[in-house]
Amino acid sequence: MRIPSETSYDNITIRNYGDQHFFPPEHLQDGLEEVVVFNENTTKRDIPNGSVWQYQENATYNPELLKDDVGCGISRYNIHGDFPTKTTSQEAELTEFIHELWAAADKEGISIGRGNHFIDFTRYDSYRRADNGGAVFVHSDMNPAGEKPETYKAARRRMKEASKGRDEVAHTLPSRFRP
Repeated sequence: MRIPSETSYDNITIRNYGDQHFFPPEHLQDGLEEVVVFNENTTKRDIPNGSVWQYQENATYNPELLKDDVGCGISRYNIHGDFPTKTTSQEAELTEFIHELWAAADKEGISIGRGNHFIDFTRYDSYRRADNGGAVFVHSDMNPAGEKPETYKAARRRMKEASKGRDEVAHTLPSRFRP
């Protein structure tokens, strides 16, 4: 890992593991103590993706930092049973599987939101799981309505709802297409 550059100004410390220059805009500085910027080198609304912000304990929640992205994350779930993949199936079988998933998601009213969110069914072989087992990855904030929490309490609730929503998707979809 790269040794971070460190900048301090007005009691705010920036530890930057990336190559981009970053200092938080003034409207996000109230109560801010430190920002750690990882080497992702991409931004969203001028905020570095892969950054961690630490505010003073008594700081007021600022919904501008995350807006409606609160709770966004990726969860992995091991699944059992067979499903088609690009390397094990013909294109027609894979297309049928995708349509079955789409229909199941539609029937269950599943929406994972907008942007770069995804559901990925895959097989993998790793030192942790040598059986070439299946997994489903769900990347979402489970917030298709774009709710923007206004308080720490509401943000924590959104985080729990998003995690629970990813769990529900990962357990509902595979059960809909298994024999």
